[in-house]
Amino acid sequence: MSTILLIISIVLTLLCYILIFISSLTSKNGQETASEAVIRLTKDDNGLRLVESKDNPLNKYQLKRKIIKLKEKTYSSKSYFSLSIAYLLSGYSKLKESSLEYLSKVIPYFYYLSFTPIISLVITLVIKTSMDAKIGIIIFIIILIYQNILSNLNTKAIDLVKDDNKYITKYLNNIMFISKVFILSTIIQLIRMIILL
Repeated sequence: MSTILLIISIVLTLLCYILIFISSLTSKNGQETASEAVIRLTKDDNGLRLVESKDNPLNKYQLKRKIIKLKEKTYSSKSYFSLSIAYLLSGYSKLKESSLEYLSKVIPYFYYLSFTPIISLVITLVIKTSMDAKIGIIIFIIILIYQNILSNLNTKAIDLVKDDNKYITKYLNNIMFISKVFILSTIIQLIRMIILL
């Protein structure tokens, strides 16, 4: 049973990363660049700044200062994949104060959170004994909490920037679908840890 759960979680995680990779490669181009989309979506907020950057597109400081950072490749890209990222970041900027507080707590770990499914797989492959499983359960519960917070914030952010464009809607829905599958994969690995006890 433990091996079956491990295989299921590996397959789910790999399928999601393959979907992300294929989406980024096969994305069609829209009418506007990602930077133009951010400007249009956030035009009501005069205090918001858009910048082009080489480093992590989001961190706590930028949230507090109302800065949206787009990576160089995304900034001038017209692909719907890049536009969906611009929409999501614009949605973050529109979140209400309580949601922004949660987001500012999660964001310092945002970069690492995108790799939590891989980190989870590595942990689950290393864990063999019941003592290791106890530690694994604690780690997976923490990862699951962060994944849930991020998924809920993504849902709220996407609701604030819904669009009639079917391609953008498709990519935003993909973001939500992938985050839910990653959560499912973490739950499966957590169940595997419980079985190992």
